[in-house]
Amino acid sequence: MQPNPKKLAIIVQGSSYDKLHLMATLVATAVSMNGEAHLFLTYDALNRYVHETLDEAKPSLDDEKMNERYQSGVEDGRIPSITELLRQAKEMGQVKVYGCSQSVAFLRLDPKLTEKLDGVVGYTTFMTSAMDAKLIIL
Repeated sequence: MQPNPKKLAIIVQGSSYDKLHLMATLVATAVSMNGEAHLFLTYDALNRYVHETLDEAKPSLDDEKMNERYQSGVEDGRIPSITELLRQAKEMGQVKVYGCSQSVAFLRLDPKLTEKLDGVVGYTTFMTSAMDAKLIIL
């Protein structure tokens, strides 16, 4: 299968602000370049997404001073909100957000919450759909 340079697939498990912000930035960048982005959210990332608490995450950088600086940037708006970046990306182009079926079961998510997703799929299904994409794991 030929790789599609305009298709980005991201598997996201972590839920720190810096990782989630990177996810949202990559998604927004991909669609701004006329590409498409497919997110596969697991465990903590999925839980934050469906409960709409992405912007409440804290950074988890190794250096505490960098964490403080990063948090300050979030609070004063120098670092854009994750939710806003994803909203803008969805308005600009094709963004699909999938929840991991195993994580949905583990978290015992209410089916109403999974309606916020474009689908609930397993790793095999996601990886099959991402075979022609640039794959990033966060």
